[in-house]
Amino acid sequence: MIFTEQFYGEANHADFFTDIQVAPDGGYIAVGQIQETDKSGEIYLVKFDANGEQIFAENFGTETLDVAHAVVVLTDRYIIGGSTFSAATKTNNCYLLSVSFAGELLEETTFGGNGEDIIYSMTRLSNGQIGVASTLENALTGADINVRLYDENLN
Repeated sequence: MIFTEQFYGEANHADFFTDIQVAPDGGYIAVGQIQETDKSGEIYLVKFDANGEQIFAENFGTETLDVAHAVVVLTDRYIIGGSTFSAATKTNNCYLLSVSFAGELLEETTFGGNGEDIIYSMTRLSNGQIGVASTLENALTGADINVRLYDENLN
């Protein structure tokens, strides 16, 4: 085992990681959720060195409930996928974020509708595209499987 018994996040909060990937420098990048004191949550991004020492931790999201389920490492940044809670519709929307290697938010976008829309998995394909697997829910058909392909610029 390379490292273990590392504790991150806030004491007495339900913080968790959902994905970890190798960073270009040989360290690791992990994403998940950090719970706020009011029971809302934000996307949590933590960068570790190769020995498990924390380099930085950043929170992203809205003032409601956001969670990351996946991270993809590109040549110049990270792409994070998950969900953000919409106060207007009282449901989740798919949430994509582009973050620099230094942990700075570069871009964010959402997609979905009035149902429970959540990104569950992402991968970098051999052709360079980013594959995004999610569920999109609507009143007529319920939850549907959704697959999207993006280029490195999230187009």
